[in-house]
Amino acid sequence: MLTAFRKKFPDVAINITADLSKYADSRIDRSYIEGKPFIDVALLQTVHDFPRWDKQQRLLHYKPPNFSDINLAIKHIDGAYLPVNYNQFGPFYYDSTIVPANKVPKTYADILDPYWKSKLVLTYPNDDDGVLYLFSLIIERYGFKWLDSLLKQDVMWVRGAAAATGAIIDNHSSGKGSRVLTFSALGGFTPSTSFLQVRQPDAPDQFMTWAQQAAIFASTPRPESSKLFLSFLLSTEWQSTLSASGGPSIRTSLTGTNNVFMANNTQPSGYITFMGNRENVEWWRMQMETYIGLAKGPDPAFS
Repeated sequence: MLTAFRKKFPDVAINITADLSKYADSRIDRSYIEGKPFIDVALLQTVHDFPRWDKQQRLLHYKPPNFSDINLAIKHIDGAYLPVNYNQFGPFYYDSTIVPANKVPKTYADILDPYWKSKLVLTYPNDDDGVLYLFSLIIERYGFKWLDSLLKQDVMWVRGAAAATGAIIDNHSSGKGSRVLTFSALGGFTPSTSFLQVRQPDAPDQFMTWAQQAAIFASTPRPESSKLFLSFLLSTEWQSTLSASGGPSIRTSLTGTNNVFMANNTQPSGYITFMGNRENVEWWRMQMETYIGLAKGPDPAFS
């Protein structure tokens, strides 16, 4: 994204602060309280922050070109915030050189098969609200007995969605270790490694898809550059690049047959509803933490 933007607009300087969304929003809020705002544009997974910031009149309303091409369910009608891309948790990523085709899971119930004992690597759901939402969907379908059975599978728990696929790739490269499958990875719609394959669960099982939200802060001293950045992210040029890599576009006219709103195994607006109920989110987090334990491991933002 940054490389493409800099190539198209070489005279526009851009500085990026990378952090986990749950920490980035805290830093943004503290800077606001202290009267030292430092963010022009935020792109975050913590979608519940944006309505609050808009209510506090902290966001600059802007409708870039192609704004009308975005489904109303995933944008603010007046342009306070808008999605720039889709992400997902829940598809099965696996090492195809080790996992036989007839063993690739079709449902989340399938991973309870004894075959998968000591072969799974998963992200702590109590450490990532996106993975937490995925686990809530699975448990709402199969009950807590599913979680109890999962915990008997000798799961390798990691912090950070990238660490899940990273463990599979490391095991493959070293020829050591047994971790060959995850369903909590943020690995891209088309894996970049030939041996790492992906399969979506069959309906009625549901994986989670969310639209990464972005907004311009009203405090920015660079409103025009900020608008240019959001306009680029919605442009046909950039959105077509995302579609070419296998992902759905947040632009309805560009998504083609890969339209998540037409899929029967994911609900792209469900995560927004889930995140808006913080009491419910906290309830699910504590359920996971009670039985899985505290998240352990290096900070996924820097590991």
